[in-house]
Amino acid sequence: MLYIKYINQAYYEASSNSRNVCFVYIEQCIFPISGQTATHYTIRRERGISFTSPIVDKYAPLNNVRKLSTRLVLITGDRKLEQMGRYEENLYLKSVLEGIGNDEIPIHELSGFDHGGAGWPGRILMMQYITKGK
Repeated sequence: MLYIKYINQAYYEASSNSRNVCFVYIEQCIFPISGQTATHYTIRRERGISFTSPIVDKYAPLNNVRKLSTRLVLITGDRKLEQMGRYEENLYLKSVLEGIGNDEIPIHELSGFDHGGAGWPGRILMMQYITKGK
């Protein structure tokens, strides 16, 4: 549920899973860590859709791109250890957002970290952005 609050507020507000949102919004910047940019697994489970089928519907951040009013810094685990396609989904979101005129969006792949392990090094990276004003 990383990007849903930011990109699709209607689902976030209606979702019983809104407490699972795991992104940080500090200093006019959003730092999603290992965010799912296609339709989230929770929505797929609710609809009985396979986790391996790429779905980009009205709830997917990829289907709700727009000019951003704040900075976005994408952080994922190692593409070889992350959940299937997670790094590539984020890379595609970066490409689409920049393609519609957003400023460059940094993407960081945390080498050696899987989906669950990317949180702590992701927070360290986030703090570096904040303290150095990147």
